[in-house]
Amino acid sequence: MINSSHLIKFLGSQRGLRELEYNDILHIDQLDRHAVEQSGYFKLKVKSEEYIYQTRMLKSLEGSKFRSLRRKLRSFSNIPNLIIRPYQNEDKAICLKLLNNWRENLAQNNIKVYSYDYRYMRACLELFPIFKNKALEGTVIIIDEKLQAFQFMGPISNTVSSSFITISNHQISGLGYFLRHYCFTHFCFTNMSTENYIND
Repeated sequence: MINSSHLIKFLGSQRGLRELEYNDILHIDQLDRHAVEQSGYFKLKVKSEEYIYQTRMLKSLEGSKFRSLRRKLRSFSNIPNLIIRPYQNEDKAICLKLLNNWRENLAQNNIKVYSYDYRYMRACLELFPIFKNKALEGTVIIIDEKLQAFQFMGPISNTVSSSFITISNHQISGLGYFLRHYCFTHFCFTNMSTENYIND
């Protein structure tokens, strides 16, 4: 990531102006926002919000704000033939199909999936074998011998982990929440302190 002064200097050059005609900048640091806005080259907008959770709160799920989540999780407690296991390279083709179905389902409901979001989701599946151990962990859910959801997550720093991707079969209500919570609690309390945080 480059800082705002270098970015603005580049955009003032002939090459920078040519690049700006065909490209967007997807993310900048919050600290650079004012300088980038003042440069006059960009209109900034918030694409989506990020959520940060304390891992100990996810473990306890206490209080009224987690009532709906507790109800969703309970609905999976008695499902027969439900298996949670690590992602394997042999799962790639099925996960890609599930990803494409997920994308088509959102499109049918007029929910836009940005092309770069879709590309990095595919890239995660394609490139997973090259990641070092613990840098990225994959998990899948099998129900009645069919892969119905997958997730990838890993550490951002010594104190923060990130839920990178969660894709599930939308016909199974609440499955994405169930997989997220399982991965949050499994990953965080295996690899991190209960005083740390997770990004979703």
